[in-house]
Amino acid sequence: MAYRKNQRSLTAAEKKRFTDALLALKAEIKSGTLSTYDLFVKVHDDAMKDGYAHMGPAFFAWHREYLRRFELELQRISPPELPPNFSPERTTANDELGLPYWDWSIDQAAPSWPFTADFLGGDGSKDPGAPGKVMDGPFRFDGNQWTLNVLPPHDPQHPSDSSNYLRREIGADPDSSLPSMEDVRTTLEVTPFDSAPWSDRSQSGFRNKLEGFRWDMQKDERLPSQMHNRIHNYIGGTMGPPTSPNDPVFWLHHCYVDKLWADWQRLHPNEPAYLPDGPAGKGHNLKDVMEPWKDKAPKDVLNIRDLGYYYEAEVTEFAVPTASSRPRSIAWGPDGNLWFTEFAVGKIGRIHPQNGFITEFDSPTGGTPFGICSVDDNAIWFTDNKAHKIGRIDTRFPITRDAITVLKIPTADSNPYGITPGPRPGTGVWFTEAGASKIGRITTTWTGANETHKIDEYPLAANSHPYGITSGPDGNVWFTEGSANKIGRISPSSSEIKEFDVPTANSQPYGICSGPDGNLWFTETYANKIGRITPQGEINEFKVRARPSGICSGPDGNLWFTEEGYKIGRITPSGAITEFGGNSGGALSPLSITSVPYASLWFTEFSTDRIGRITPTLVAAMYADPFSPHRRP
Repeated sequence: MAYRKNQRSLTAAEKKRFTDALLALKAEIKSGTLSTYDLFVKVHDDAMKDGYAHMGPAFFAWHREYLRRFELELQRISPPELPPNFSPERTTANDELGLPYWDWSIDQAAPSWPFTADFLGGDGSKDPGAPGKVMDGPFRFDGNQWTLNVLPPHDPQHPSDSSNYLRREIGADPDSSLPSMEDVRTTLEVTPFDSAPWSDRSQSGFRNKLEGFRWDMQKDERLPSQMHNRIHNYIGGTMGPPTSPNDPVFWLHHCYVDKLWADWQRLHPNEPAYLPDGPAGKGHNLKDVMEPWKDKAPKDVLNIRDLGYYYEAEVTEFAVPTASSRPRSIAWGPDGNLWFTEFAVGKIGRIHPQNGFITEFDSPTGGTPFGICSVDDNAIWFTDNKAHKIGRIDTRFPITRDAITVLKIPTADSNPYGITPGPRPGTGVWFTEAGASKIGRITTTWTGANETHKIDEYPLAANSHPYGITSGPDGNVWFTEGSANKIGRISPSSSEIKEFDVPTANSQPYGICSGPDGNLWFTETYANKIGRITPQGEINEFKVRARPSGICSGPDGNLWFTEEGYKIGRITPSGAITEFGGNSGGALSPLSITSVPYASLWFTEFSTDRIGRITPTLVAAMYADPFSPHRRP
């Protein structure tokens, strides 16, 4: 199962492995004077001339098959390489070697974009004697490393297009620029997949929006390009004519375009993944054979897992409207939205999971909203750390300040932190009191339309400072005790409390969640560890890089956590750890994390006032290969 990573996250060794494989394909002569690489350039050139791969519905499908065939050639020619901690049961890692992609909406300059001397080389020369000639990197012409053998016909208006060396004129086109994150977001929102006349003149539909053709129908003239087309124009040089795969950045660019199609499919599961099944031009209908392969039609390439690859998880961030709001905790709500607390401004936020639209509500609790959770009474419950109160929002009704129920905790200076629904319906809502070193429980009774809430408190040892809390798979409620360095368990039926010492001294256990393996998982903030505790109390610990905080069970069967250093971490039930970076800084970002069923994970970025989303793209692919990077034992 090939693993397609963001080029930004490639190590130096991974970059070299990729460029070495490209050079090897370029050196492998297959037909006369043409190499394996050259033959791929020729296939694309022919497809542009014949019109069966562009300016129509098959644009994505044709390039998906094209990229996959090229990826298989990379795997074939690249020497086997076993990454650290790779399963000894595997004899080769080449089937995991995937094309990297370039997210041009984010990485638009050095050092994070691919145009660096240690990767694809930089911009071209300004020397009029060799305009646009790339002078550095592994694909420079000097030294006879990268000679272009498949060239477009000579064009007197663009004579340099026929040069046999790699050319780039980055940003020289005055009408072109790299698309923004907002451009990507609005493109992904477009439906349906395509529309009549199924060509570059289609005025609606995701395909033409992303392919990038625009047409003024009244004037019958083409408008400046957008999205995919803009990247070709922006890089210029060798990326301009139909022989554009001569520039290795072509593969990274089109790999990202393919990823966006996969993202669109995931975001719109009720839309047809491909249109039409009828009146488009030859090669562009669902069941039409895609030339030149004869054995593939668009219907055969709709599922990337079936084709043998998947994409690295991606991070998207959304700014909270109120400045310096300090979003703290986040939870998936019964209304299908995400809800979060804004610690510094006394608000509760709500964010739509598809478009990222945020609405804020003033909390009547009067302090600092802290923990938050969803309960089976169609409500969101939250703690207020400074006001020593609990708030409840019924998500079925219009939300006003007066409509939010406020409960005062009996113990003064209780400083409530975490909050969770009980393990079964009718077992209440549970919360920790860090200041009072108690566990609180709210039970609700109904008399007609009137509800009554009762709070009971269960003391722990003085200064134990309980923080995180969750319902366990064993029917108990579990919590962390930061200062006591313990994991606690309380029975909803008997109120009996049992505690277990964390092996590492002064580890400051903080977040806790129920895992997919029937165990409880928790973070050890001071020890830089993730802990796992069985319902019987046996604890194992796993080292991470920096100060883990929040933790939750993800939609992919793994545990996900936040850690200081601007990282989101993933740990498999067997303890293998991977990290993913965000786009913002901040000493306490990210902080809390929660899972949306079958889809994505969301987290708060405390210092940068953002809400983040990380999507394990095509979750099913993670289960397809037990030794993939997402599922290594």
